[in-house]
Amino acid sequence: MTHMQASVLMVLVVLARSIAYLFSKTLLGEVAPLCLLALRFGLAFALLAIMFRKQLLAASRAELARGLGLGGLLAALMFCEMLALKIADITVVSFIENTAVVLVPLAAAALFGVKLRASSMCCALVALGGVALLTVCGTHASIGAGDGFAMAAAVLYALFIVVTARFSRACDPIVLGVA
Repeated sequence: MTHMQASVLMVLVVLARSIAYLFSKTLLGEVAPLCLLALRFGLAFALLAIMFRKQLLAASRAELARGLGLGGLLAALMFCEMLALKIADITVVSFIENTAVVLVPLAAAALFGVKLRASSMCCALVALGGVALLTVCGTHASIGAGDGFAMAAAVLYALFIVVTARFSRACDPIVLGVA
């Protein structure tokens, strides 16, 4: 993949994610969060299981168990995200949840002993402090339940990324994603 193709792909991912926030916020006015998640996960699993049935049938129990664990982690983070979107402003939820980018190296260090440079740790802490200041001092004077659910989603998202990276070294990534 060229640098240009990677850049275009990244823009498309950000665009798709932004659209997903809008659709989720809109649908939450009509559908309960757990129902929405059941629909999303059910449809995604059905389509992917059909497309990758050969890999699923050839998968070991350990791969399926790890995929199921990752699915549970993803479901928990999506549930927190849905609750945050239901009760908080979409821009605040998006802003807070995207702190997962900063939390990933911290989660890797905490869970798997990945060594962080002091400068990386300092940058992460400054970024998190900035997010805290912007969130608390921005549109409202306190941290609400929606902010808390968004932060929980960010932490779970960081954990999901780190654990997926670790599991995908030993397992078929397709099986992890579908199971």
